[in-house]
Amino acid sequence: MNMLANIKLGDWYYTKDINGDVAGYIFVARQGQFILGVPERLRFAGRIGEQLQEMCDECFRNGFTECIALHHESRCFRTFKEAKTTRV
Repeated sequence: MNMLANIKLGDWYYTKDINGDVAGYIFVARQGQFILGVPERLRFAGRIGEQLQEMCDECFRNGFTECIALHHESRCFRTFKEAKTTRV
């Protein structure tokens, strides 16, 4: 079952790394089985436009941004609880 079937730009999702640690991300895009997101930043929580503008400015200043993440959808969940309790 695809946990992120109806996810939209700006929605939150959670992923679990190989150590079982869970982190939250803001959804940006999907390509096939891959999810592109940005790490949660509390000062921009819920305001995807401001988050993306900050990243754009960072790219302009530095020539790159370090806050784009790529995940396989099989390791992504809609809630922290699902991510924490589901075995992957």
